[in-house]
Amino acid sequence: MTTSTAAADHRRPLPMTNSNQRSEMNWHTANATMNMFNDRASDPWNQTDRILDSLGLAEGESVADIGSGGGYYVFRFSNIVGPGGRVFAVDTNTSFLKEIGRSAGERDLSNIILTCGTKDEPNLPEGELDVVFMRNSMHHIENPADYARRIRRSLKEGGRLVVIDYRRKRGWSFHGLFGHSIKKDLFIQEMEAAGFDLAEDHDFLPEQHFLVFSPKESDRR
Repeated sequence: MTTSTAAADHRRPLPMTNSNQRSEMNWHTANATMNMFNDRASDPWNQTDRILDSLGLAEGESVADIGSGGGYYVFRFSNIVGPGGRVFAVDTNTSFLKEIGRSAGERDLSNIILTCGTKDEPNLPEGELDVVFMRNSMHHIENPADYARRIRRSLKEGGRLVVIDYRRKRGWSFHGLFGHSIKKDLFIQEMEAAGFDLAEDHDFLPEQHFLVFSPKESDRR
């Protein structure tokens, strides 16, 4: 896979890697959906600033946001890692990616790389990522262990996989009804099978697990 690192230009959209039309929406639907995602992500209830502080990203690092949706975290990451870093905005929906690219161009950001992924393949470059971040997206993956193995190949030495997703609750809930949650113990086992160890388990989010995984030293690749 060829990964483009072309600079952002407000006169044209950012190039998109692996852009073979995964999923498309009309502009109005995509824009409304992205605004909804961004409003939720920025709500103080979701403690975005505390999440970012916990990640401890540094200037010059490379991070991927899988399931980038409205792009809220993409742009927060972009500001943190700076011009010397890279942010891979990964989504299956090309309409979302095109809008993120348009916004990046307007903001003169040259460190965002638009990447079409699938539910089986994140399409990330091998051995180049410091952090792979998945917020409310892992529950969409049909085979988390296989997907995590592909992510593991994209990580640098010392890289991390960060998963934030809804807790599975007893009784009725919107997230439970639509399967938008993970069962923590089972998920950790799946990640272990994929070659990861649980490194951090944060419990400050009101509705979500916040889990940080590191590749096992004995099974880096």
